[in-house]
Amino acid sequence: MTNHDRSSSHPDEALLRACRSFVARTDPTPPGVIAGALAALSWRTVDAELAELSLLQREPCISEPVARS
Repeated sequence: MTNHDRSSSHPDEALLRACRSFVARTDPTPPGVIAGALAALSWRTVDAELAELSLLQREPCISEPVARS
């Protein structure tokens, strides 16, 4: 296996981990920012969910008799 396999770490990975750890200790993300980001992500599927609900309301109920012409 080579050093560039997916199973091995990138040479800069240790440096990146150290930088992430330092930033997390010295300048942590405020809880409000995390909450806002999660709330924003919840809106990404609203259109699809509303479309699905709209389709469900349009489908005829099985228990209702279907009029024949």
